[in-house]
Amino acid sequence: DGPHRAEHAAALVYFENRWQHGMRAEKGRLRQTLPLVIVTENLLDPENRVVLDEEDNAFVSFKGASDYATKGMAKALERLPGLLEPLPVEKIFDRGIRPTESHVQGTLRMGTGPADSVVDRDMIHHQLRNLVVVGTSTYPSCSCANPSLTAAALSLRAAGRLAA
Repeated sequence: DGPHRAEHAAALVYFENRWQHGMRAEKGRLRQTLPLVIVTENLLDPENRVVLDEEDNAFVSFKGASDYATKGMAKALERLPGLLEPLPVEKIFDRGIRPTESHVQGTLRMGTGPADSVVDRDMIHHQLRNLVVVGTSTYPSCSCANPSLTAAALSLRAAGRLAA
C-alpha cells in the first residue's frame, strides 16, 4: 500500500476456476490456458443501489464501476505482462470489467445514523433496535478481496454485543 491508492483502486489477481471461456481447441494444447481474474475495489456511489419498483419487486440500479476502480483495473492490466513474464504467455485477453463478482454486499449499509445507513457498527438496525443484521449486506463499500472472513468477524462482534 502507499500514496498511489489515492489515485486508483487496489487490484487482486486470482485464477478463474470456472473455466467459463472454454479450453483451447488446438491439438495438444487443450489445457494451455490460464484464466485470470482481476478484481478492483469500487467506491461507494449512492446511484448503485437496490430499490423497489412499482410492484414492490427488488430492482438493482448499477451505474457501473467508479473511475477509481477503472483506473485500478487499467494499472493492473498495465503491470500484468511483467507479472507473467517468467511464463510462456502468447497472448493476454482483456474481457473487460464484469458487472459483479458474485458477492452480495452493501444493500443494508453500516454507518453512523439512519440518514446514510441501515445498521450501526454493531450490525443493529438504527430504528428497530432489536433487529441485528449479519452478513456482507452491511458493508459500506466492497474491497477486492473475498468478504467471508470480514463477514464472520462482524457476525462474531454482533453476537458478542448481544451476549454482553
